[in-house]
Amino acid sequence: GNFKNDDSILAIYKDGTYELTNFELTNRYDVINLLLIEKFNPEKTISAIYFDGDSKCYFAKRFKLETNTQGKKFGFISESSGSQLEIISTQPSPEIEVAYAKSKNVTTTQEIINLEDFIEVRGWKAVGNKLSANKINSIKLIGTKDDDDPEGYEPGTTLELKF
Repeated sequence: GNFKNDDSILAIYKDGTYELTNFELTNRYDVINLLLIEKFNPEKTISAIYFDGDSKCYFAKRFKLETNTQGKKFGFISESSGSQLEIISTQPSPEIEVAYAKSKNVTTTQEIINLEDFIEVRGWKAVGNKLSANKINSIKLIGTKDDDDPEGYEPGTTLELKF
């Protein structure tokens, strides 16, 4: 993409931290723990699903970054031991599929949740909404069409080109 002098790069890591950097070629990122890297757009909403180590529950949150500080990491999930970022998205209306058991004798139930409808945009320090009172077995991001990508292609899509 094209960068202007005041543009930044957003990097989000598995430990629930983000950092903004300039676009210099000498920048280095912890790629093993990197979940998302893209050109920073302060108007984009970030949607996150994380596991809180204290409560042993999954939470969803949506927020916009309120800082432009470059070169410093900021945590946006619980800092308690065992907390981990599970899903991150900058799609305008992301959907997740949650699989859980309502009781010990019931088979797994699946539910699709549109995060835009589930939780409103709050500050980046907000805890978020608890996903379910039931034990969650799995959570996955469902590919949704991005307004910035009119063709609707997802990363990794194979295209056949005709010459």
